[in-house]
Amino acid sequence: MAGKRGFGSIRRLPSKRYQARYMGPDGNRHQATVTFTNKADAEGWLARERELVERGLWASPWEREQAVAASPCGGDGPLAGGPVTVSLFISGWLPSVELRPTTRRDYESLLRNHIEPQLGEVVLQELSKLHVRTWWEALDPTKPRARSKAFQFLHTALNGAVELDLLPSNPAALPRRTRIRTKTARRIEPLSVVELEALADKMPAHLRLSVLIGGWCGLRYGELAELRRRDMDAEDGTIRVQRAVIKVPGGFEVGAPKTDAG
Repeated sequence: MAGKRGFGSIRRLPSKRYQARYMGPDGNRHQATVTFTNKADAEGWLARERELVERGLWASPWEREQAVAASPCGGDGPLAGGPVTVSLFISGWLPSVELRPTTRRDYESLLRNHIEPQLGEVVLQELSKLHVRTWWEALDPTKPRARSKAFQFLHTALNGAVELDLLPSNPAALPRRTRIRTKTARRIEPLSVVELEALADKMPAHLRLSVLIGGWCGLRYGELAELRRRDMDAEDGTIRVQRAVIKVPGGFEVGAPKTDAG
C-alpha cells in the first residue's frame, strides 16, 4: 500500500522492502534507484529529494547516478574499484547537478579553497562527524559567510553520496551550539533621494538612468545591464525583468534572472 505524504509517496513491496517515489519539477514521476529495508530510510530519501528541489539543485535520481558512475570516482572511471576520496566524489557528483553558471563557479571555488585542503584526501566511506567537526572549527571564523556556504555545500554534496548508497548517513551534521549563524558584517546605509540624484547627475549621460532605476527599483546589476527598450512601458509605468547577464570564465552569459526556487 502507498502512504500519502506532502511530498512523494512510499509503498511497501511484496518483498517487504519500501519504495519511494515523487513527481519531479520536470512533471515526471521519479523513484529511488534502490529500495529500502525500513520506512524511515525511504522518508529520509524523500526529504533529501525535496531539499534539492527547493534549493534549485535538483536533477533526476537516474541522471545523478549515471553522472557519478561515469565520473573518475565511480562506474567505469579509471579509479573504479579503488578508494573514493571526498574530493573525487564531489568532483564527479557536481556535473550531475543542474546549476546556474555562477552557482557552479561558486561551488567549484568552495571545493577548491575550503573543502579539499583538509577533507579532500579523506576516503569518502571513512568520513566521520569528527572529521567534519574538526574541519568546521578550522575554517576562518572571521569569514562567516564563506564558512556558512562551505558547510552548506558539503552537506548537499554528501546528501548526494547518501542517495547513491555510498554513505549510510550524512556526516555533515553539527551540534546545535555550533550551527551556522551569519550576520551582516556592516550596516548598509541606503542613499537618500538627494544623494541618489546627485550620484546620477555625476554619471555619463548614457548611464544616468541606470543609476536611478537601480536605486528606485532595486534591480541587480546583471538584471539592469540586460534591460531593453521593449522591457519598459512608460504608459503603464512598468519594467519587465526577463533576463540577467553573469560573468563566467571566458566571457559573459545571458539567462533568466532567477531560478524557480529563487
